[in-house]
Amino acid sequence: MLCTHSTEKLLGLKEVIVKNVRQLTDRTEIAIELPQKPHLCPCCGHQTSCVHDYRWQTVKDIPAFGKHTVLILRKRRYRCPFCGKRFFENNSFLPRYYRMTSRLAAYIISKLSDVRSFTSVAHEGNLSVSTVIRVFDCINYGKPQRLPEVVSIDEFKGNTNREKHQCILTDPVHHRILDILPTRYSHHLATYF
Repeated sequence: MLCTHSTEKLLGLKEVIVKNVRQLTDRTEIAIELPQKPHLCPCCGHQTSCVHDYRWQTVKDIPAFGKHTVLILRKRRYRCPFCGKRFFENNSFLPRYYRMTSRLAAYIISKLSDVRSFTSVAHEGNLSVSTVIRVFDCINYGKPQRLPEVVSIDEFKGNTNREKHQCILTDPVHHRILDILPTRYSHHLATYF
């Protein structure tokens, strides 16, 4: 019991039961499941604890101890006795339709904050380059809350699919990039400000 509890704490995921740990030459496979508890039906809102079946899902996680980590999650599907809807249990570490944990996505973003290529981050996280690019594209920086007193506006030749030239807004006093606009046209700048 002590070994299982230590493995659960080392894994860092809340409310996860570790069933098995396999050390392979290139990766570590950890079989996990969540404890059974009542869930609300997404269709009718009734509470149910009636299990319909189980499915296995392979989920990539952050590298640990110099090896790639793969979680083998035993997902539980519930059945609502009132409306017959079948649905998967909720978990906090795996977003819907994802095959990697949300902390692996955060790990990718933190690695991309350094000056590194998509390929090197993909190799380190055991992912494809296109997956790393998709995670990067999900980042939304948003519009700045308030603009500084001095704003520098410049145009540059970019490589977006829309326009040939883009516009960059910078803070010349603090040497920060505020925003990059997709076009350099004056009516786009007027709507921005």
